[in-house]
Amino acid sequence: MALSLEEVFNKFAGKEIQVTETDRGVQIAKSDKTVSELKKAIEEAGFRLRLWMPNSMGTCDFRTDRVNVHVGKGKDGKYRVGKKFNIG
Repeated sequence: MALSLEEVFNKFAGKEIQVTETDRGVQIAKSDKTVSELKKAIEEAGFRLRLWMPNSMGTCDFRTDRVNVHVGKGKDGKYRVGKKFNIG
């Protein structure tokens, strides 16, 4: 039985991700397994993943096949998958 989108997301909410910070912004490390597993799980649920990193920019188009997941930086300096998601 396939997991619901909420069940998939809840497995990843709060998990740390590895990033590289540069003067151009924040980029996900190529070796990060959390994001690759999140992407795979969301795709298996029939959606596409869009990650919103701190200070990232994107289009305002609304897509019913896409899940927006926000990544935040904690007080400890670590980046984590946010606690909320939305379709769009």
